[in-house]
Amino acid sequence: MKSNPWKTSLLVGTKVTLCAGSIAAIAWAVGVFNFDGEISSSHADITWFTSAPRSNAAMFGEALERLGHDEPQTFDLNGNTVYFSVNFSDREPIEIMREYQNEFTNQGLNKRPFYTLQKSDEMTIASLTGGIVPLSISPNSIVMGGMLNQANAKDKEGLKKLFFSEKDPHQIFRGHRHIQIDREPNARFATITATWSDDKFDYAKMIPGNDREGQSVDLDVPACPGCTRINSFTDLDPKSTFKNNIYVGSRSVEEIHDFYMQALTSRGWQPTEAGRVLEDTRELVEFPGDDATVEQFARDNEILTLTLYPNSRGGATVHAVRSK
Repeated sequence: MKSNPWKTSLLVGTKVTLCAGSIAAIAWAVGVFNFDGEISSSHADITWFTSAPRSNAAMFGEALERLGHDEPQTFDLNGNTVYFSVNFSDREPIEIMREYQNEFTNQGLNKRPFYTLQKSDEMTIASLTGGIVPLSISPNSIVMGGMLNQANAKDKEGLKKLFFSEKDPHQIFRGHRHIQIDREPNARFATITATWSDDKFDYAKMIPGNDREGQSVDLDVPACPGCTRINSFTDLDPKSTFKNNIYVGSRSVEEIHDFYMQALTSRGWQPTEAGRVLEDTRELVEFPGDDATVEQFARDNEILTLTLYPNSRGGATVHAVRSK
């Protein structure tokens, strides 16, 4: 007997973290079901407030406000607009999840609350049509999430039609919502992080090396020769200057380092001497081992920290972080 695709296939979210490189959740892998009961590998790639009628983003934003979240931070990720907000609670994660599910239902995001991981047609449909459902539950950590689809399909038949008619798998979805609740054992408070997009997220822009229009480009920190940009991440707060670009290339760390020393100084960046560079960079960017090469530059009142390290393919990975 064939397995029921609705009970065996549900979108899966990875851990959400806000870091210097990106909001990792934005590109969480989505296991988009195929209606023969298997996961389709080709589909596994992956405003805050507005006036009436309310958009899904507006309902999600109002839900977070009512739940006590701080004002959202807004970022540009590869030309897409994404948001981040934090909340704290002294209750257990499972109690917090129930409160959030109730509010998502009150706001019209869900038709009913989902309190368990028990899979059903209703839960799967909700997760792919703008609802927020549990993705993982443990005593100390709970993840919830959901997607918006391009066709605004609301039922199984509409999702089937979209799945079979859309030739580009990266155009099936147009937005996401992600909630993570974490409480360390014996900790006084749980931390609730929310990351989400507007309703026009272009997932094709998340493909390394894509040629989509409308992506942010940093003219003052060029891409290294032969390198592919993984992502560009910018804080859109006009009072804040934070930009991060991540590149991968086939050339060695030494070759790419030499390129940047010349390219950056020709653009007015001057190397600085700072004994704390490596430690400061480790707080912003995750990278393996002690084999990283770190350089820091200054221009006017801005600092650029460049971190290069060998990658598993024999080339190098580059993190370029600009801040004031």
